[in-house]
Amino acid sequence: MIKKYIFKEILKSFSLLLLALIILSFIIQFFSNVGIIFKSEVSFLIILKYFMLKTPELLYYLLPFSVLGSTLYLFGVLKHNYEIIAIRTLAIPKSEIYKTLIFAGLIFYSLQFFNNEFINPKSYYYAKIIKNSVIKKKKNYAIFKANKIWYKKKNYIFKIDIADFQRKFMRGITILKLNKNFNIEERIDAFQGLYRNNCWNLYNVEMYKFKKGALINYKKLDKYKLPEKLDREDFVVITAENQNLSFLELIKIIEKLKGSKIDTTKYKVDLINKFVFPLVNIIFLFISFLTSLGNPRGKSDFINIIGTLIFGFTFFLLHNFFISLSYAKIIPYFISPFLSFFIAIFVIYKIDRKVRY
Repeated sequence: MIKKYIFKEILKSFSLLLLALIILSFIIQFFSNVGIIFKSEVSFLIILKYFMLKTPELLYYLLPFSVLGSTLYLFGVLKHNYEIIAIRTLAIPKSEIYKTLIFAGLIFYSLQFFNNEFINPKSYYYAKIIKNSVIKKKKNYAIFKANKIWYKKKNYIFKIDIADFQRKFMRGITILKLNKNFNIEERIDAFQGLYRNNCWNLYNVEMYKFKKGALINYKKLDKYKLPEKLDREDFVVITAENQNLSFLELIKIIEKLKGSKIDTTKYKVDLINKFVFPLVNIIFLFISFLTSLGNPRGKSDFINIIGTLIFGFTFFLLHNFFISLSYAKIIPYFISPFLSFFIAIFVIYKIDRKVRY
């Protein structure tokens, strides 16, 4: 009965804080984009739709901090209402409380994993499309469909299998040049493209020229300068951090890059991190509970709250630090996502041994 009560209160306080943070994020997004919004003169429903589509991306960090903040508040209330002492008096072992925390943590893990893998990747791209084509009213923009990029600029259509415009490479490129009647007059296929000397260079190129639907010329080239300038801003709709890609998309990218000279370490790190990072919710549940196991009449509540919040921010800093070291190949990619969790578990173990239940 006590375990059900704790679990119910955890979900209740978490839901309220998460809702408050989402509303706050809406307000912050509105005021940070207010100039663009009024300039574009779009309807309120479009703006609301854009903010709603941006929410799953924000949940990557909002969910863990909602767990930390809500449980820190909840256990603080239980402590001051002497309910923690009542639980001790009923001789409920700490292990039973831990089982409840783990169960709640797995619920939050599943919620965050589901959001990161199945909701955020799609909503991210739709949000970018609305921002670029409706709000900013850009004439040239790309869309992401079936794990491929489709991009139209002037009389060219580009299809790209894989692209990372921050790292300046593309893979599996097909370019179609259309005439005034929208018939194909030229086709270019390239294995990969690299941005060098302020322009895109294509490699292992096959070129086809057509006239009235008939092939009139074909040739192979080792290297070819892209005929149309591609601005990174045009591709902002599909250039996403790996946290906005699903693990299936990351696996496909790694598979397609096998055998090439392009380093896949970053993708491998982020693939493992997809499954590891949501475990932070369990870590935050435990640290919130353990810091509440003090004297309800004590004056250390403020120190405990500050210490717990510092723990949360430090965890994120360490986690991102280790991930960055792995990107730079200083530590192995299959270890870095776990290092911050090993440190957090050690800290929790020490606090567990120190506090009295």
